[in-house]
Amino acid sequence: MFNSAIFSKTIRDSAITIALAVAGIVAFVILLVPIMLNMGTELLEFVSKIDFIKKILEVTLGIKTEGEVSINILFGVGFTHGTVLMLAWGTLIATTTRVIAGEIERGTADILLTLPVSRLEVYVSTTLAWLMAAAMLSLGPIIGVWIGSRLFETGEVVEMSRYIAPTVNFFAVNVAIASLSCLFSCMLDRRA
Repeated sequence: MFNSAIFSKTIRDSAITIALAVAGIVAFVILLVPIMLNMGTELLEFVSKIDFIKKILEVTLGIKTEGEVSINILFGVGFTHGTVLMLAWGTLIATTTRVIAGEIERGTADILLTLPVSRLEVYVSTTLAWLMAAAMLSLGPIIGVWIGSRLFETGEVVEMSRYIAPTVNFFAVNVAIASLSCLFSCMLDRRA
């Protein structure tokens, strides 16, 4: 049911991309920490005057833009920022499409599927590989918040336990994106 050779090949093919994406997410969130410390509350006060943008922030970030906003809430922006999503989803799409459509495009799918392994073994092994990638990418923002809160004076206690739910939610969204990418990869014969 699990084939370590296919698993390690899938990880090896995507390891550099995954490592760079995780490093990019962590670095971006670390840089986001001082920005939120300096401009976060003023930005929310400005945005809260525009009803349309206020509603978008409340829905996407799950925060109220009125009243006191803690630094813990502002750091949560790192989980939904476009740059973080682009790095995570781009990496997952590249990883998941490499297995099916990439093998067909390179002409190596016949070799892969004629090996003495079942299709279930190929599916389980590659799925575990991209699930591991999704988990690593999902941990990037919480690691960035932790490092950033240690590097910069926050003036308020940063409760890391508050970021467990966003990390789990980010993982769930990453799994959904990767699953859809696998579905489309099975229906197409070109990655592009």
